Amino acid sequence: MDATMSADQDKFHPSYVSPDADLILLSDDGIKFRAHSLILSQASKFFREMFGLPRPEKENPEDAIPIGESSLVTKAMLDIIYPGETEPRLPTREFEFVRRLLSAAERFGIDRVNHYVRLLTKTGPFINKPLEVYVLACAFGWDDEAHGLSLKTLTLDLTSSTYAKILKTLDATSLYNLFELRWERKRQILCYARTLASTPINEIGGCDCDEENEPLEAENEWKSLTSYISEKLDESAEGNFLKQFSFWDDSRLEDLWGYTCDDCGEPCVKKDALRKVFVKVLADISKDEKRRKPKN
Repeated sequence: MDATMSADQDKFHPSYVSPDADLILLSDDGIKFRAHSLILSQASKFFREMFGLPRPEKENPEDAIPIGESSLVTKAMLDIIYPGETEPRLPTREFEFVRRLLSAAERFGIDRVNHYVRLLTKTGPFINKPLEVYVLACAFGWDDEAHGLSLKTLTLDLTSSTYAKILKTLDATSLYNLFELRWERKRQILCYARTLASTPINEIGGCDCDEENEPLEAENEWKSLTSYISEKLDESAEGNFLKQFSFWDDSRLEDLWGYTCDDCGEPCVKKDALRKVFVKVLADISKDEKRRKPKN
Protein backbone atom coordinates (compact mmCIF):
# COMPACT_ATOMS: atom_id res chain seq x y z
CA MET A 1 0.00 0.00 0.00
CA ASP A 2 1.50 3.39 -1.01
CA ALA A 3 1.64 6.44 1.25
CA THR A 4 -1.40 8.09 -0.38
CA MET A 5 -3.64 5.06 0.22
CA SER A 6 -2.38 4.72 3.79
CA ALA A 7 -3.14 8.36 4.55
CA ASP A 8 -6.64 7.94 3.11
CA GLN A 9 -7.24 4.88 5.31
CA ASP A 10 -6.23 6.85 8.38
CA LYS A 11 -9.16 9.21 7.82
CA PHE A 12 -11.68 6.48 8.64
CA HIS A 13 -12.97 6.31 12.18
CA PRO A 14 -11.75 3.01 13.67
CA SER A 15 -15.21 2.18 15.02
CA TYR A 16 -16.81 2.39 11.57
CA VAL A 17 -14.70 0.54 9.02
CA SER A 18 -16.96 -2.45 8.35
CA PRO A 19 -16.10 -3.99 4.95
CA ASP A 20 -19.75 -4.80 4.21
CA ALA A 21 -20.89 -1.18 4.64
CA ASP A 22 -22.31 0.26 1.44
CA LEU A 23 -21.77 3.99 1.93
CA ILE A 24 -19.38 6.46 3.50
CA LEU A 25 -20.25 9.48 5.63
CA LEU A 26 -17.83 12.40 5.88
CA SER A 27 -17.67 14.65 8.95
CA ASP A 28 -16.76 18.33 8.88
CA ASP A 29 -13.34 17.59 10.33
CA GLY A 30 -12.50 15.12 7.58
CA ILE A 31 -13.22 11.81 9.32
CA LYS A 32 -14.97 9.12 7.28
CA PHE A 33 -17.44 6.55 8.59
CA ARG A 34 -18.41 3.37 6.74
CA ALA A 35 -22.12 2.87 7.36
CA HIS A 36 -25.02 0.69 6.20
CA SER A 37 -27.80 2.29 4.21
CA LEU A 38 -30.32 -0.18 5.67
CA ILE A 39 -29.62 0.92 9.25
CA LEU A 40 -29.59 4.61 8.32
CA SER A 41 -32.84 4.38 6.37
CA GLN A 42 -34.58 2.62 9.26
CA ALA A 43 -33.46 5.22 11.79
CA SER A 44 -33.51 8.42 9.75
CA LYS A 45 -36.31 10.03 7.77
CA PHE A 46 -33.73 12.08 5.87
CA PHE A 47 -31.74 9.05 4.68
CA ARG A 48 -34.89 7.03 4.04
CA GLU A 49 -36.11 9.70 1.62
CA MET A 50 -32.65 10.17 0.11
CA PHE A 51 -32.21 6.46 -0.59
CA GLY A 52 -35.67 6.41 -2.13
CA LEU A 53 -34.54 8.76 -4.88
CA PRO A 54 -33.14 7.40 -8.18
CA ARG A 55 -29.38 6.89 -7.93
CA PRO A 56 -26.83 7.07 -10.77
CA GLU A 57 -25.94 3.66 -12.22
CA LYS A 58 -22.24 4.47 -12.12
CA GLU A 59 -22.27 5.85 -8.59
CA ASN A 60 -18.96 5.28 -6.83
CA PRO A 61 -19.58 3.72 -3.38
CA GLU A 62 -16.32 5.31 -2.20
CA ASP A 63 -17.71 8.81 -2.72
CA ALA A 64 -18.34 10.15 0.76
CA ILE A 65 -21.59 11.88 1.76
CA PRO A 66 -20.84 15.12 3.66
CA ILE A 67 -22.76 14.98 6.93
CA GLY A 68 -22.27 18.62 7.98
CA GLU A 69 -21.36 17.69 11.56
CA SER A 70 -18.20 17.07 13.55
CA SER A 71 -16.83 13.57 13.90
CA LEU A 72 -17.86 13.56 17.59
CA VAL A 73 -21.49 14.31 16.72
CA THR A 74 -21.49 11.91 13.76
CA LYS A 75 -20.10 9.04 15.83
CA ALA A 76 -22.54 9.74 18.67
CA MET A 77 -25.49 9.55 16.27
CA LEU A 78 -24.24 6.32 14.74
CA ASP A 79 -23.52 4.79 18.16
CA ILE A 80 -27.10 5.43 19.21
CA ILE A 81 -28.80 4.07 16.08
CA TYR A 82 -26.52 1.07 15.52
CA PRO A 83 -27.52 -2.09 17.39
CA GLY A 84 -24.96 -3.15 19.97
CA GLU A 85 -24.46 -5.15 23.12
CA THR A 86 -23.39 -2.16 25.19
CA GLU A 87 -25.12 1.12 25.97
CA PRO A 88 -23.86 3.98 23.76
CA ARG A 89 -21.82 6.60 25.60
CA LEU A 90 -21.56 10.26 24.69
CA PRO A 91 -17.98 11.60 24.45
CA THR A 92 -19.02 14.55 26.61
CA ARG A 93 -22.16 15.76 28.34
CA GLU A 94 -21.36 19.43 27.92
CA PHE A 95 -24.39 21.54 27.02
CA GLU A 96 -23.10 22.76 23.65
CA PHE A 97 -22.29 19.25 22.45
CA VAL A 98 -25.62 17.76 23.55
CA ARG A 99 -27.53 20.61 21.93
CA ARG A 100 -25.57 20.16 18.70
CA LEU A 101 -26.24 16.41 18.76
CA LEU A 102 -29.97 16.96 19.17
CA SER A 103 -29.97 19.60 16.42
CA ALA A 104 -28.26 17.17 14.07
CA ALA A 105 -30.72 14.42 14.97
CA GLU A 106 -33.60 16.79 14.30
CA ARG A 107 -32.14 17.76 10.92
CA PHE A 108 -31.77 14.13 9.89
CA GLY A 109 -35.07 13.04 11.42
CA ILE A 110 -33.48 10.55 13.84
CA ASP A 111 -36.06 10.24 16.62
CA ARG A 112 -34.05 7.58 18.42
CA VAL A 113 -31.31 10.08 19.28
CA ASN A 114 -33.84 12.52 20.73
CA HIS A 115 -35.43 9.73 22.78
CA TYR A 116 -32.06 8.47 24.03
CA VAL A 117 -30.81 11.90 25.11
CA ARG A 118 -34.18 12.73 26.67
CA LEU A 119 -33.86 9.70 28.94
CA LEU A 120 -30.19 10.43 29.60
CA THR A 121 -30.93 13.92 30.91
CA LYS A 122 -32.84 12.35 33.80
CA THR A 123 -29.68 10.69 35.10
CA GLY A 124 -26.19 11.46 36.38
CA PRO A 125 -24.69 14.93 36.04
CA PHE A 126 -27.72 16.26 34.18
CA ILE A 127 -29.70 16.14 37.43
CA ASN A 128 -27.66 19.10 38.69
CA LYS A 129 -28.07 21.11 35.47
CA PRO A 130 -31.77 22.03 35.41
CA LEU A 131 -31.31 25.19 33.34
CA GLU A 132 -29.38 23.41 30.58
CA VAL A 133 -31.93 20.61 30.43
CA TYR A 134 -34.80 23.13 30.49
CA VAL A 135 -33.29 24.80 27.41
CA LEU A 136 -33.04 21.43 25.66
CA ALA A 137 -36.60 20.52 26.66
CA CYS A 138 -37.97 23.76 25.21
CA ALA A 139 -35.95 23.46 22.00
CA PHE A 140 -36.63 19.82 21.24
CA GLY A 141 -40.24 19.26 22.23
CA TRP A 142 -39.99 17.72 25.69
CA ASP A 143 -43.11 19.51 26.87
CA ASP A 144 -43.84 17.11 29.72
CA GLU A 145 -40.51 17.89 31.37
CA ALA A 146 -40.19 21.62 30.66
CA HIS A 147 -42.36 22.98 33.48
CA GLY A 148 -40.90 20.66 36.11
CA LEU A 149 -37.40 21.68 35.04
CA SER A 150 -38.30 25.36 35.27
CA LEU A 151 -39.28 24.79 38.91
CA LYS A 152 -35.85 23.31 39.59
CA THR A 153 -34.17 26.47 38.25
CA LEU A 154 -35.68 28.48 41.11
CA THR A 155 -32.60 27.69 43.20
CA LEU A 156 -30.36 29.46 40.66
CA ASP A 157 -29.46 33.13 40.55
CA LEU A 158 -30.26 33.74 36.89
CA THR A 159 -28.97 37.31 37.11
CA SER A 160 -25.46 35.85 37.41
CA SER A 161 -23.25 36.08 34.32
CA THR A 162 -22.67 32.34 34.75
CA TYR A 163 -25.97 31.62 33.01
CA ALA A 164 -26.02 34.44 30.45
CA LYS A 165 -24.77 32.36 27.53
CA ILE A 166 -27.25 29.55 28.15
CA LEU A 167 -30.20 31.93 28.60
CA LYS A 168 -29.43 33.55 25.24
CA THR A 169 -30.17 30.24 23.51
CA LEU A 170 -33.78 30.20 24.77
CA ASP A 171 -36.66 31.31 22.59
CA ALA A 172 -38.58 34.37 23.79
CA THR A 173 -41.63 32.48 25.08
CA SER A 174 -39.62 29.94 27.07
CA LEU A 175 -37.44 32.68 28.54
CA TYR A 176 -40.51 34.67 29.59
CA ASN A 177 -42.13 31.59 31.17
CA LEU A 178 -38.95 30.97 33.15
CA PHE A 179 -38.85 34.47 34.61
CA GLU A 180 -42.61 34.80 35.04
CA LEU A 181 -42.45 31.79 37.35
CA ARG A 182 -39.85 33.58 39.48
CA TRP A 183 -41.73 36.89 39.50
CA GLU A 184 -44.98 35.22 40.53
CA ARG A 185 -43.34 33.23 43.31
CA LYS A 186 -41.64 36.34 44.65
CA ARG A 187 -44.91 38.28 44.43
CA GLN A 188 -46.78 35.68 46.48
CA ILE A 189 -44.11 35.42 49.18
CA LEU A 190 -43.83 39.19 49.55
CA CYS A 191 -47.60 39.58 49.48
CA TYR A 192 -47.81 37.32 52.53
CA ALA A 193 -44.90 39.09 54.25
CA ARG A 194 -46.70 42.43 53.90
CA THR A 195 -49.77 41.07 55.69
CA LEU A 196 -47.80 40.35 58.87
CA ALA A 197 -48.10 43.92 60.12
CA SER A 198 -51.88 43.49 60.30
CA THR A 199 -51.97 39.84 61.40
CA PRO A 200 -52.84 39.02 65.04
CA ILE A 201 -49.67 37.75 66.67
CA ASN A 202 -51.13 34.47 67.89
CA GLU A 203 -51.86 33.55 64.25
CA ILE A 204 -48.15 33.64 63.52
CA GLY A 205 -47.09 31.71 66.59
CA GLY A 206 -46.58 34.68 68.87
CA CYS A 207 -47.60 35.38 72.45
CA ASP A 208 -51.29 34.75 73.17
CA CYS A 209 -51.52 36.53 76.52
CA ASP A 210 -53.44 39.41 74.97
CA GLU A 211 -57.10 38.39 74.85
CA GLU A 212 -57.78 41.00 72.18
CA ASN A 213 -55.14 39.31 70.05
CA GLU A 214 -53.96 42.35 68.18
CA PRO A 215 -51.19 42.67 65.56
CA LEU A 216 -47.72 43.66 66.70
CA GLU A 217 -47.26 47.38 66.11
CA ALA A 218 -43.78 47.26 64.63
CA GLU A 219 -44.16 48.84 61.21
CA ASN A 220 -40.47 49.48 60.58
CA GLU A 221 -39.44 46.00 61.72
CA TRP A 222 -42.02 44.32 59.48
CA LYS A 223 -40.82 46.45 56.56
CA SER A 224 -37.23 45.42 57.28
CA LEU A 225 -38.25 41.77 57.20
CA THR A 226 -40.10 42.19 53.90
CA SER A 227 -37.16 44.09 52.38
CA TYR A 228 -34.69 41.42 53.50
CA ILE A 229 -36.85 38.64 52.06
CA SER A 230 -37.14 40.52 48.75
CA GLU A 231 -33.36 40.92 48.57
CA LYS A 232 -32.75 37.23 49.20
CA LEU A 233 -35.41 36.17 46.68
CA ASP A 234 -33.44 37.93 43.95
CA GLU A 235 -30.60 35.52 44.68
CA SER A 236 -32.71 32.39 45.09
CA ALA A 237 -36.33 32.60 43.96
CA GLU A 238 -37.14 29.24 45.53
CA GLY A 239 -37.09 30.87 48.95
CA ASN A 240 -35.60 27.93 50.83
CA PHE A 241 -33.49 30.36 52.83
CA LEU A 242 -36.70 31.06 54.78
CA LYS A 243 -36.45 27.53 56.16
CA GLN A 244 -32.96 28.12 57.52
CA PHE A 245 -32.39 29.31 61.09
CA SER A 246 -29.48 31.44 59.90
CA PHE A 247 -31.85 33.72 57.99
CA TRP A 248 -33.91 34.48 61.09
CA ASP A 249 -30.76 34.99 63.19
CA ASP A 250 -29.58 37.82 60.96
CA SER A 251 -28.83 41.09 62.74
CA ARG A 252 -31.27 42.98 60.49
CA LEU A 253 -34.14 41.24 62.27
CA GLU A 254 -32.95 41.70 65.86
CA ASP A 255 -35.34 44.55 66.60
CA LEU A 256 -38.34 42.41 65.66
CA TRP A 257 -37.47 39.85 68.32
CA GLY A 258 -36.91 42.61 70.86
CA TYR A 259 -40.64 43.17 71.39
CA THR A 260 -41.71 41.29 74.52
CA CYS A 261 -45.03 40.65 76.24
CA ASP A 262 -45.71 42.87 79.26
CA ASP A 263 -47.42 39.97 81.03
CA CYS A 264 -45.16 36.95 80.44
CA GLY A 265 -41.95 38.57 79.25
CA GLU A 266 -41.76 36.24 76.24
CA PRO A 267 -41.08 37.60 72.73
CA CYS A 268 -44.27 38.78 71.04
CA VAL A 269 -43.11 37.05 67.87
CA LYS A 270 -41.00 33.90 68.11
CA LYS A 271 -38.36 33.15 65.49
CA ASP A 272 -39.08 29.47 65.01
CA ALA A 273 -42.84 29.98 64.97
CA LEU A 274 -42.55 32.59 62.21
CA ARG A 275 -40.08 30.39 60.34
CA LYS A 276 -42.60 27.53 60.37
CA VAL A 277 -45.31 29.87 59.07
CA PHE A 278 -43.14 30.67 56.04
CA VAL A 279 -42.29 26.99 55.55
CA LYS A 280 -46.02 26.37 55.13
CA VAL A 281 -46.37 29.35 52.78
CA LEU A 282 -43.58 27.95 50.58
CA ALA A 283 -45.19 24.50 50.57
CA ASP A 284 -48.55 25.93 49.51
CA ILE A 285 -46.97 27.96 46.71
CA SER A 286 -45.01 24.93 45.47
CA LYS A 287 -48.17 22.83 45.29
CA ASP A 288 -49.87 25.51 43.24
CA GLU A 289 -46.86 25.83 40.91
CA LYS A 290 -46.82 22.13 40.14
CA ARG A 291 -50.46 22.28 39.07
CA ARG A 292 -50.08 25.44 37.04
CA LYS A 293 -49.26 25.21 33.33
CA PRO A 294 -47.13 27.90 31.70
CA LYS A 295 -48.72 30.17 29.12
CA ASN A 296 -47.79 29.49 25.51
